[in-house]
Amino acid sequence: MNLSGDWRSLFPVASVFAPPSAARSRGALLFSPLPPAVSLLSLPFPIPPPPQHASSRGLHRFLRAYITATSFLPLADLDSLASDLLAPPPSPFPPPSNLLAVLRRPSSPSSWSLLVFFPYGENAEQVAFITLDSDTVAGSTPASPVVQGQGFRHPGQSIRLLAASTTESFWLSRPGDKLVEGFLLAATLYSVNWFRVELHKSESLALVPVAKQGFDAAVVHACWSRHLPSECIVLLENGELCWFNLDSCNGGKMRVDLGSTDDCGNWLSCDYGAKPWMVIIATSKSVLLVDLRFASRGEYKVVAKVGTPGVFETDLFAGADQYLAFCRAGFDHFHYSVVTQRFLILLDVRQPLKPLLVWQHGLENPNNVAMFQLSELWPSKEHELASKSGFAILVGSFFTGEFSMFCYGPEEQGRSENSRLYSWDLPSRFPLTDQRCGCSNGIVKDVLSLPVSRDGSDPQENKSLTIGYYVLPYDISVLEPSFAGFALIRLTALGKLEIQRYRKSTDIHDDIPFQRILNGLPSNILCVTFSKYKDMVACSGERAAEHLDVPSLTRNELRPFLLAKPSSISDNLTSKRSPSLSFLLRVLDWVPAMSRSYAAVLAILAMAAVLCAPASAELTRLEHPAKNDGSLSLLVVGDWGRKGAYNQSRVAEQMGRVGEKLSIDFVVSTGDNFYKNGLNGVDDPQFEESFSDIYTAQSLQKPWYLVLGNHDYRGNALAQLSPVMRKIDSRFICMRSFIVNSEFVDFFFIDTTPFQLKYWTQPGKDHYDWRGVAPRGKYIANLLKDLDDALKKSTARWKIAIGHHTMRSVSEHGDTIELLKLLLPILKDNNVDFYINGHDHCLEHISSRDSPIQYFTSGGGSKAWRGAYQRNKDKVRFFYDGQGFMSLQLNRDQARFNFYDVSGKILYQWSSSKMNHLQPNTYVSEE
Repeated sequence: MNLSGDWRSLFPVASVFAPPSAARSRGALLFSPLPPAVSLLSLPFPIPPPPQHASSRGLHRFLRAYITATSFLPLADLDSLASDLLAPPPSPFPPPSNLLAVLRRPSSPSSWSLLVFFPYGENAEQVAFITLDSDTVAGSTPASPVVQGQGFRHPGQSIRLLAASTTESFWLSRPGDKLVEGFLLAATLYSVNWFRVELHKSESLALVPVAKQGFDAAVVHACWSRHLPSECIVLLENGELCWFNLDSCNGGKMRVDLGSTDDCGNWLSCDYGAKPWMVIIATSKSVLLVDLRFASRGEYKVVAKVGTPGVFETDLFAGADQYLAFCRAGFDHFHYSVVTQRFLILLDVRQPLKPLLVWQHGLENPNNVAMFQLSELWPSKEHELASKSGFAILVGSFFTGEFSMFCYGPEEQGRSENSRLYSWDLPSRFPLTDQRCGCSNGIVKDVLSLPVSRDGSDPQENKSLTIGYYVLPYDISVLEPSFAGFALIRLTALGKLEIQRYRKSTDIHDDIPFQRILNGLPSNILCVTFSKYKDMVACSGERAAEHLDVPSLTRNELRPFLLAKPSSISDNLTSKRSPSLSFLLRVLDWVPAMSRSYAAVLAILAMAAVLCAPASAELTRLEHPAKNDGSLSLLVVGDWGRKGAYNQSRVAEQMGRVGEKLSIDFVVSTGDNFYKNGLNGVDDPQFEESFSDIYTAQSLQKPWYLVLGNHDYRGNALAQLSPVMRKIDSRFICMRSFIVNSEFVDFFFIDTTPFQLKYWTQPGKDHYDWRGVAPRGKYIANLLKDLDDALKKSTARWKIAIGHHTMRSVSEHGDTIELLKLLLPILKDNNVDFYINGHDHCLEHISSRDSPIQYFTSGGGSKAWRGAYQRNKDKVRFFYDGQGFMSLQLNRDQARFNFYDVSGKILYQWSSSKMNHLQPNTYVSEE
């Protein structure tokens, strides 16, 4: 294997040394999937994939979207594609966990048996397991799942993490006729639930609930001790570390204080160290080795700390990096690995400040890392010493299914103790999701030939997502003795449990993309890709690359590419990019010739890297101009979507009449747009039955700006946020949190449902769609920061906040404590004039006694008359326990509010006037 400088430039590895002579007989350590996969079980329900933020969606989807965008698509399609480029948010924390747990049962040398645990049910709210043995793999015995739906602290909540622990054979349960083979923990967002795996006298296995514990903060990670089989630790998103012992029924907790969020970042993962009292805790900014010997007294000691990933950064101009995934080696007590946006770092707890090896992994947002002995993946007799002394790290993303394997070991084969470690050969990239070829040839074909859906996404991506995997030990006979490679069990979002084999490749050249791949693509594809080149780059030379001709070429010819810098258009699209980054778009005459094709791929990578660069986190801002006379009129309605029932149609009729009289500019909805459980998808007929077919008056054919309510979150929340809804009815503009500017007034729409803790911890039979939101603490912190920044930047004369939940109310729901604690201080500090909401099915106006802010409730869009009233410490100016809506008329100096009932009668009027010589939030009011 030649590890020359040319190779290192193509596949950057930070710690590659000249390979020892004895190592050259290893051959290339590359693995590729070998079809077909062996199907074990198909579940009756798909499993919801882990929550993720919308992102650049990877190189594959972006390039296909761009190709489509440069053709003549409808404007709505282009808007949906552009939304992915304008503001790709960061990766979610905590990262998704492996949803497959495996327990190896005691067996004789001639037989083996595994228990495979996985989520089960419509919402993945239960746990199930199958027994996997040679008969099951061969198909002679069908796999039959055993399901456990009892014993959960929060029934109905999705399982987000599974972990199994094997007990010693002498562990017996109390009755004496049941052998305890192990333990299982299943974590939901706010709870951990423990089960015991029992073997009964009848040789049947059962999963028996043992304990359950709920938490006020989200569970980041949980794991079993490698020293005491019945002990585990749980890390929460607020920094609390909890420990439990199922045998002694003891436990405790303590907060690991690292300062502010800026100091410690996001809590990431945890594991036990070399001693039972040592714990390794990872955050996005540091990795800590913590001594918990005196934890019972509330004391702990940070023995070692590996600082920010920037310590290992080699590019001075690169953006800030952070840890994304963490794993401790199972084969020893000292090695562990962390993954950042750019690097894979191997560390040793005995010398934590000096990395053993650092690779540039080249993966998009990796969120999973696992460590193995090479003998588990490649028990070669021909290269036995290398197999036994080498190690492998598997790194990848559950969101993309793309993984890479990094191999390393000592300089002299067979010596691992106290030996210097070296990177062995090039990383092997392969897809975990399916049997596509993971080589560069396959990547290029996939990038430029697969179809694009209407919203620019891969229509099959979520369906084929792998959400859990387990590498099978080689002594388990699922492979032929002569097979060079390994096998793993994988669980897909479709609910398929299957075994996939990976064979060891013998030719390194399989992973180099030749120019013939690009030449083999249809000319019209490349022509579409680059024909509108002037919209992307501006060439500084005499000849601008405006219309790149891509002719049909023979096999020995090369297509032309150009070198240019990003244009102002691409700068505006991305909002944030590295000013020194250029597009490499000409294939240079490099030597060897094999590198030419790689340059072509790098050209595509560089182009995507610029346009997919993360934008700053800001609330989306929409512009809605005022009338020519400088005034603005709008209607506000909430809690309405009931297919016209409960007087919804009558309210809609009066809204049409008042809207015509006031010549309204738009309508605001304060949430709970569709009862009782939101929409079930973008094709749900309720959208038209409760919206399009109800609000038919000509005056209401204006933009509707909507926020989500708690009932909207009980369905498919993403459906209402989808641009598809605007294609059905162009009035419908719904987002989580955003700003509408109308010259002299800024409307701040705020997603308030995630603030309510009870929706997370006590949902009852209701299911909330937290995709794109969880974890709660991170989402709320980011939202409050973005809102505070936007309010401070606002120069509008009027500042109006709009959310679904009440801030102050005398009706059924009353005050929302979480909003009073978290949101109200920001509104007060930034001189917000009015807070408008729904949630309570009434009309009301309450004035704050300690600030100028006014609270308005307009939640009478349909079902009302709750008959509830409770006192409030602020001043109640108006309350009506019935159906109706509100109007708001504004100019630079005055705001006038009117409340109407179902007959169009004005129930209440109130106005506020800005005084030019006073502060912006000072007003004179009149009733």
